[in-house]
Amino acid sequence: ETVSDVMIELSLKKITFALDDFGTGYSNLRALIDLPYDYVKFDKSVIHAAIANPSMLTLLTEMLHKMGKCVIAEGVETEEQLTLVRSVGIELAQGYYYSKPLKEIDFRELIIQTLNS
Repeated sequence: ETVSDVMIELSLKKITFALDDFGTGYSNLRALIDLPYDYVKFDKSVIHAAIANPSMLTLLTEMLHKMGKCVIAEGVETEEQLTLVRSVGIELAQGYYYSKPLKEIDFRELIIQTLNS
Protein backbone atom coordinates (compact mmCIF):
# COMPACT_ATOMS: atom_id res chain seq x y z
CA GLU A 1 0.00 0.00 0.00
CA THR A 2 2.85 2.40 0.83
CA VAL A 3 4.58 1.68 -2.48
CA SER A 4 1.33 2.29 -4.33
CA ASP A 5 0.78 5.64 -2.60
CA VAL A 6 4.32 6.81 -3.34
CA MET A 7 4.16 5.70 -6.98
CA ILE A 8 0.87 7.49 -7.50
CA GLU A 9 2.19 10.66 -5.88
CA LEU A 10 5.35 10.60 -8.01
CA SER A 11 3.41 9.87 -11.20
CA LEU A 12 1.40 13.05 -10.57
CA LYS A 13 4.77 14.85 -10.76
CA LYS A 14 5.37 13.34 -14.22
CA ILE A 15 7.79 10.64 -13.03
CA THR A 16 7.31 7.47 -15.07
CA PHE A 17 7.67 3.84 -14.01
CA ALA A 18 8.56 0.62 -15.79
CA LEU A 19 7.65 -2.92 -14.79
CA ASP A 20 10.63 -5.15 -15.58
CA ASP A 21 10.60 -8.88 -16.39
CA PHE A 22 6.86 -9.10 -17.02
CA GLY A 23 5.87 -12.73 -17.46
CA THR A 24 8.01 -14.13 -14.64
CA GLY A 25 8.25 -13.90 -10.88
CA TYR A 26 5.85 -11.56 -9.14
CA SER A 27 4.54 -9.66 -12.15
CA ASN A 28 0.79 -9.83 -12.43
CA LEU A 29 -2.15 -8.03 -13.98
CA ARG A 30 -3.25 -6.59 -10.65
CA ALA A 31 -0.01 -4.60 -10.42
CA LEU A 32 -0.63 -3.24 -13.92
CA ILE A 33 -4.13 -2.17 -12.96
CA ASP A 34 -3.35 -0.73 -9.53
CA LEU A 35 0.06 0.88 -10.10
CA PRO A 36 0.91 3.68 -12.54
CA TYR A 37 3.34 1.81 -14.80
CA ASP A 38 3.97 3.56 -18.12
CA TYR A 39 6.27 0.88 -19.53
CA VAL A 40 6.12 -2.89 -19.38
CA LYS A 41 9.19 -4.89 -20.34
CA PHE A 42 8.56 -8.50 -21.33
CA ASP A 43 11.07 -10.94 -19.91
CA LYS A 44 13.26 -12.59 -22.51
CA SER A 45 11.59 -15.94 -21.77
CA VAL A 46 8.32 -14.49 -23.08
CA ILE A 47 10.00 -13.33 -26.29
CA HIS A 48 11.75 -16.67 -26.80
CA ALA A 49 8.52 -18.61 -26.19
CA ALA A 50 6.66 -16.38 -28.64
CA ILE A 51 8.62 -17.78 -31.58
CA ALA A 52 6.64 -21.01 -31.13
CA ASN A 53 3.41 -19.24 -30.09
CA PRO A 54 3.21 -15.69 -31.51
CA SER A 55 -0.49 -15.32 -30.72
CA MET A 56 0.28 -15.13 -27.00
CA LEU A 57 2.66 -12.20 -27.56
CA THR A 58 0.14 -10.49 -29.82
CA LEU A 59 -2.63 -10.75 -27.22
CA LEU A 60 -0.45 -9.53 -24.37
CA THR A 61 0.84 -6.60 -26.43
CA GLU A 62 -2.66 -5.59 -27.53
CA MET A 63 -3.92 -5.78 -23.95
CA LEU A 64 -1.07 -3.62 -22.65
CA HIS A 65 -1.58 -1.08 -25.43
CA LYS A 66 -5.28 -0.85 -24.56
CA MET A 67 -4.19 -0.15 -20.98
CA GLY A 68 -2.04 2.72 -22.28
CA LYS A 69 1.31 1.03 -21.69
CA CYS A 70 4.44 1.23 -23.83
CA VAL A 71 5.84 -2.27 -24.39
CA ILE A 72 9.52 -3.24 -24.40
CA ALA A 73 10.92 -6.60 -25.53
CA GLU A 74 13.91 -7.85 -23.55
CA GLY A 75 16.35 -10.47 -24.80
CA VAL A 76 15.99 -9.91 -28.54
CA GLU A 77 18.88 -11.91 -29.95
CA THR A 78 17.98 -12.75 -33.55
CA GLU A 79 16.52 -11.14 -36.65
CA GLU A 80 13.56 -13.53 -36.33
CA GLN A 81 12.79 -12.29 -32.81
CA LEU A 82 13.15 -8.65 -33.86
CA THR A 83 10.81 -9.19 -36.80
CA LEU A 84 8.28 -10.84 -34.47
CA VAL A 85 8.30 -8.11 -31.83
CA ARG A 86 7.96 -5.42 -34.50
CA SER A 87 5.11 -7.30 -36.20
CA VAL A 88 3.04 -7.41 -33.00
CA GLY A 89 3.56 -3.69 -32.37
CA ILE A 90 6.14 -3.71 -29.59
CA GLU A 91 7.68 -0.24 -29.55
CA LEU A 92 11.12 -0.87 -28.05
CA ALA A 93 13.56 -3.78 -27.92
CA GLN A 94 16.83 -4.57 -26.21
CA GLY A 95 19.16 -7.50 -26.42
CA TYR A 96 22.22 -9.08 -27.98
CA TYR A 97 20.82 -8.42 -31.45
CA TYR A 98 21.89 -4.82 -30.90
CA SER A 99 24.82 -5.27 -28.54
CA LYS A 100 26.18 -7.37 -25.72
CA PRO A 101 26.45 -5.58 -22.35
CA LEU A 102 29.21 -2.97 -22.54
CA LYS A 103 31.53 -1.23 -20.15
CA GLU A 104 30.78 2.48 -19.79
CA ILE A 105 33.68 3.59 -21.98
CA ASP A 106 32.69 1.16 -24.74
CA PHE A 107 29.05 2.29 -24.51
CA ARG A 108 30.08 5.93 -24.90
CA GLU A 109 32.15 5.03 -27.94
CA LEU A 110 29.22 3.15 -29.47
CA ILE A 111 26.92 6.14 -28.95
CA ILE A 112 29.46 8.53 -30.51
CA GLN A 113 29.91 6.21 -33.51
CA THR A 114 26.14 5.91 -33.91
CA LEU A 115 25.63 9.66 -33.79
CA ASN A 116 28.41 10.22 -36.34
CA SER A 117 27.07 7.71 -38.84
